[in-house]
Amino acid sequence: MSKGKQLTEFEKGHIDILKNGGLNLCQLTEIIERSRCVCRNYIENAEKYGQNNRNPRKSKLFPMN
Repeated sequence: MSKGKQLTEFEKGHIDILKNGGLNLCQLTEIIERSRCVCRNYIENAEKYGQNNRNPRKSKLFPMN
């Protein structure tokens, strides 16, 4: 699955201000013109938004001692 463009710092701040202003998710997405999914992901976990949570694959070339 491909990844779209992440939110800019300006967009993140705009979402925070609008959310604190009492707007719901539908209204917020119409104003900043981004998908509902990306806005919801940012709102649910703003401090970890955009970080890769997966562990790197272990190397099979060299044995671990």
